[in-house]
Amino acid sequence: MFNSSSASRDTAQDGPVDEGNPMISISEVKIKALKGQLATENEREHVLLPTDPETLRSLLREELESSIQQLEQTLEVIQGQRRELEEEVKWEQQVLHQQKQMQETLQNKVTMARNMSKASKTSLEADLTTTKTRMEKEIMRIMKELKYFSKKHFPHPDATDSDAIQSPNSPTDSNVLPLLDVLENFMNQSVEKEDTPYIEIDDTYWPPYIELLLRCGVLQRHEQNSNLLRLTPFHFKF
Repeated sequence: MFNSSSASRDTAQDGPVDEGNPMISISEVKIKALKGQLATENEREHVLLPTDPETLRSLLREELESSIQQLEQTLEVIQGQRRELEEEVKWEQQVLHQQKQMQETLQNKVTMARNMSKASKTSLEADLTTTKTRMEKEIMRIMKELKYFSKKHFPHPDATDSDAIQSPNSPTDSNVLPLLDVLENFMNQSVEKEDTPYIEIDDTYWPPYIELLLRCGVLQRHEQNSNLLRLTPFHFKF
């Protein structure tokens, strides 16, 4: 058995130890590892193998079969982990490919923007101005048609409308908004205040107009406050 005290004496007899030499540190680690292995072997209970060849062959077969079974189970686990890693790598490659495509697209757009000359910028601004003017004219045309339609088919309630004005729950003629004004208020609120598109209904909004717009799907009520209404966001449905 290896004796550490004798090893120390031998080392001391050989000469002074150079603590800065890395080989000495490695040797000490190896010595400790060998001591641990030696102690483990001394503590193990040594089993004598049978001398009968058949019995010995049977024991070896059982040991081999047990080892094979353990290795097969280990192999199944490793193969499962490998499949998971392969799927993860495949997904990462797809994400990387998509990101590269997006990066290339953005780089192309940046390059095109940088290479755009002053003349092309002026042309683009002119096109935008033309488009804006055309859209403004189209909006004016639509508003005129809406005004004509609302006045023809939904005239402003007057004092002769006994069902609307003379009803105890109906507002007076002086403070009731025309249908066109109601639509304009909701459209302006939806465009100018996208974060708060709701309008609180008061006496200036004639209930029959509101009910009509709700039935036609033009307006929507707030989920928590039925007195708040907004214009239906038709542009989100396309």
